[in-house]
Amino acid sequence: MKDVSQKNVHLQLFSPNNEHIGHFDGEFFYPAGVLPYRVDGNEIYTTKMPAEYIGDFEEGRGVSLTGDILFFVSE
Repeated sequence: MKDVSQKNVHLQLFSPNNEHIGHFDGEFFYPAGVLPYRVDGNEIYTTKMPAEYIGDFEEGRGVSLTGDILFFVSE
């Protein structure tokens, strides 16, 4: 998988049910609002202010603090 810290990386975005729902540029999800999250390094935050830490981005998957898969990305 590409290094998502690089700019202009657009990965395919999927729901936990394997539905294609948009694209991921390494920080934000498109179309805007498809997921209410923002990725900062390996940490996932809500986009609603004040931003809340809700999980980690690891091996192409967004994992909540409770261990649930929030989303995953693929080339």
